[in-house]
Amino acid sequence: MLERNTTFQDESSAYCVDAKFKGNVSRFINHSCEANLVILRVVWDANIRHFPHICFYARRDIQQGEELTIDYGNQWWDVKLRDFSCQCGSVACKYTNAIQLCGISA
Repeated sequence: MLERNTTFQDESSAYCVDAKFKGNVSRFINHSCEANLVILRVVWDANIRHFPHICFYARRDIQQGEELTIDYGNQWWDVKLRDFSCQCGSVACKYTNAIQLCGISA
């Protein structure tokens, strides 16, 4: 059984990345509500369709030295908003305002 606080799960599918015990450098990619990366499932080299690769692509031009970020998504924040709010600093932040609207103190 996967623990919810160590996983990344695409909201549109059953695919999940669990980095609790093993992972690669992608587990260090932080969240931003205005992420500069998008995550896509990709199949290549006749890979089995139900086991695609998870790839990161730029949403926009990324400046040298700029932090790479993804949006962790609603499922991740549904769990985490109980403990803390988003600190991305974006004017379009979706998860700091949500915690304030719910009357939850972070």
